[in-house]
Amino acid sequence: MSDIRAGGSIPLSLQLYDGATGLYPKATVYNAAGTQIGAVGLTHVANGLYTNSSLAMPSTAYVVASYVVYTDAGMTVASTVYSRAVDIFALADDSATATAVWAKTLP
Repeated sequence: MSDIRAGGSIPLSLQLYDGATGLYPKATVYNAAGTQIGAVGLTHVANGLYTNSSLAMPSTAYVVASYVVYTDAGMTVASTVYSRAVDIFALADDSATATAVWAKTLP
């Protein structure tokens, strides 16, 4: 788990099970009301790990990050090899930090 200060960066990350590179994962993030607050491409770091920390945690009970892997740079053709994945980040009771309370990545 990671703690995030309100207004701090949401640590979006996706690990592809086979270490694939050269793909285009995208994270779409929704607030507790289900409103999209952002969508960002993830950058390959190493061994199939893709990350992005450009979105800020809003003052909402939680956010949901939904990940889709695309095979093209325009992010129009979803991969048929990789399943979608999701992360949920909850805002702490003191509204100062958020904790990644549940994360699941499917192969």
